[in-house]
Amino acid sequence: MTRGARIFLVLAVVWLGLWGMGSVLFFKGSRAQSAQAAEWALPATGLVRGGDVRFEGVVDGRNPVTAPLSQRPCAAALTHIYYGTWYYDGQGERQLGALRIATRRAPEAVGIVVGAERVDLPLDLWRPPTAKSADVSESFAELPARLAVPAADVASARASARGTFTHFSADEWRLSGGERVFVVGHVEERDGRLRLAPHRGLGRVDVFRGSQADGVRDLRSGSSGLRIAGGIFAALAVLPLLGFAIAQLRRRRAHG
Repeated sequence: MTRGARIFLVLAVVWLGLWGMGSVLFFKGSRAQSAQAAEWALPATGLVRGGDVRFEGVVDGRNPVTAPLSQRPCAAALTHIYYGTWYYDGQGERQLGALRIATRRAPEAVGIVVGAERVDLPLDLWRPPTAKSADVSESFAELPARLAVPAADVASARASARGTFTHFSADEWRLSGGERVFVVGHVEERDGRLRLAPHRGLGRVDVFRGSQADGVRDLRSGSSGLRIAGGIFAALAVLPLLGFAIAQLRRRRAHG
């Protein structure tokens, strides 16, 4: 084997490791979404005290609040506020960072009406899927007073964040009165008003803004997309080694 061939082989192995790792992550994400879809697809349970539940309901909009970022009226609002930076990583590549410095929730819990019943969703259990799903995203050089972020929190972020400050940003999600939602969670075993808690199997409360059927369809579509991406990454991972093997075989035949 020539020196050039050995160098190519080393690079091909490194390529295989990097793209293979990406393939594994895609397949892992696909399996996670597929398992979540299977849980969501189970028959609706209604509201059962002390039990894990799956149900469709409507957001109760009788006590509206004002969302802090957009200043729009809604039934509930969740706002994450970030301190943005840039820095150079160990390979000298420029990277962007974002440190969450505050979260604003209003109100503390929002009601979801299911038939003649109502269950409270504590907003500290609401976990929107991604920042891309936010209703509003904004960036600013100075934090608006309406976000009410204490100066001490900004100073703490400035002291602990990596790199050079670039801007502040905020993502906001809102629930509107009358909006249909599909929820997977657990109803607390307690007297008084029904209140949601994390699902015992999932360890969280899932809230999908839409119907159960739409939520299951979205998860299955996402799982299929991740599986296809994983397959593409796996194929690309082995291409250099396959090319190397073919080249070596032809070389041997030529000298045979």
